[in-house]
This record gives sequence, C-alpha cells and structure tokens, in this order.
Amino acid sequence: MINISRGGVGLVLPRHFECGIPFSILVKSPLNDMLYELQARVIDSTVRDDGTWLVGCEFFIPLREDQLEALLS
Repeated sequence: MINISRGGVGLVLPRHFECGIPFSILVKSPLNDMLYELQARVIDSTVRDDGTWLVGCEFFIPLREDQLEALLS
C-alpha cells in the first residue's frame, strides 16, 4: 500500500488492472490488529519504472475518520 485516505487507496501491484474492476482489500490495523475488508474499484493504473503498477482505487463507502486513524497508526 502506497497511501490511503478516507476516499481511496493507492496500491503497488505486479500487474495492470482495468478501470472499473471491483476490489476487496484486506488491511490489518497496526493500532488494534483489527482486520478491515475494504470494497473499492480501480480508477487509475499506471506503470512504474520498475515494471510494477500503481493502482488507484476508490472506496465504495468512504472510511470513517476513526477507521482511517486506525489504519494510519
């Protein structure tokens, strides 16, 4: 994971994904070891210099502030 916000997440992945593809992303909080299943869709996919892909995803339901804080801790 490169970054996360209330509205989405940027992931570095080994392959390209088409825009609109739905994703289910599992993220473990370092704060409380809680596992979050985040539902998102791909909105952008860009190749990086090392051949990996930066895949931008938008959450179907934005994170609450407390959820974001738990994932950023």
